[in-house]
Amino acid sequence: MTITPHGKNVELVPDQKIVQDWRAADCRKVISPRVTFEFTVVPEGTRLDFTHTDVPEGTEAEFTQGWIDNYWEPLKAFLEK
Repeated sequence: MTITPHGKNVELVPDQKIVQDWRAADCRKVISPRVTFEFTVVPEGTRLDFTHTDVPEGTEAEFTQGWIDNYWEPLKAFLEK
């Protein structure tokens, strides 16, 4: 059985903010962590502030590394091309 990650947009503000109730592929708990992406124009381009709340206790380091490995590093590599 394959469990895929999923999310639901709960707030969208064009060019400013995306808020999602989000669940990792292996998160079977009823809790739905929430992620918020806030975008701010700065002289160098765009600043992204990212917040991940309601992470199951004891999994914070795992989630942090998961975001780095699966999202931030690949996104950085893509944007540097």
